[in-house]
Amino acid sequence: MLSQLMARSVFIIALISVALSAQHRVSPEHQGHKIWAVVPLTGSGKPDDPKRPMFVPSPKEMAAAAAASQGQKMTQAPDLLGYTMQLSDDGKSALVEFTFSSQSPFTTSW
Repeated sequence: MLSQLMARSVFIIALISVALSAQHRVSPEHQGHKIWAVVPLTGSGKPDDPKRPMFVPSPKEMAAAAAASQGQKMTQAPDLLGYTMQLSDDGKSALVEFTFSSQSPFTTSW
């Protein structure tokens, strides 16, 4: 009985180690640079100005940027690739994970 339990344990550990070693490493250029921040919400909550975390462009701003770049070839990717947020209990701020294509948006010069 004890030997069966030992054999099962060894088999499960071997199976888990094989599964973990099969994971491919993501190349650094596809990872993005991430920042977690607690930020206040902006926007009025109307369809043309939805509530969103600070530093996230409104749909109106994104449409203006798209119209300005229409017909022009993009030479570089936008800095803000995406974000995820978790709203706070009071609904006035959120914990946000920003993903940037480069580190330049959050570097400072001293």
